[in-house]
Amino acid sequence: MKKIILMFFLALFTFASFPTFAQNLPFSQLTKEQKDERCRQACGHKGFFYDRMGAKFAGQEIVCTRYPDPCGYNCTKGWNIRYAESLGNPYTCQTAVQN
Repeated sequence: MKKIILMFFLALFTFASFPTFAQNLPFSQLTKEQKDERCRQACGHKGFFYDRMGAKFAGQEIVCTRYPDPCGYNCTKGWNIRYAESLGNPYTCQTAVQN
């Protein structure tokens, strides 16, 4: 029994110590949820989500968007834009300025 418990914790430690498989995938192969999570990590706020690929950096720009108010794009009058880099990818973190 002790051997089984030891093997369990060893396996748990091994998997927890390495980056997840999704972190090693090219951005184009990630699911929408994984892309949203990457945006939250790169932009530093839980409200960001993956919006689209941008034109900057030879089409490698990843555009992440956050709408502070629930009115979304309909009441947006501008953008606060910040640039970031995470896991080797360029990110544009845009927060809507809303009425």
